[in-house]
Amino acid sequence: AQHRKYFAVLNNVVEATGKWTSTEHLRRDILISLHYYDEHVNQFTGEVEKVPHSMAVASMGRDAFERLYEDTMRLLTEALGADPEMLTQEAL
Repeated sequence: AQHRKYFAVLNNVVEATGKWTSTEHLRRDILISLHYYDEHVNQFTGEVEKVPHSMAVASMGRDAFERLYEDTMRLLTEALGADPEMLTQEAL
């Protein structure tokens, strides 16, 4: 249920702002901005790529997900000037 709510919030942000082409792109930007990623060196180009962590229920425990949810709401509030209560109410 918490994952559904999280993605509903992201969907609302995508639709309201038009800054991202999909919830997946927004999710990627959030995870990278909040440092939920691993760095991988592309062996062909030598470039360092940021690979966002998985949010699958099996790979992220409840406490970790709740921390990510709170961090995401804070990031969206600060970056977009959105009221966190409004984001969650629209996502229900």
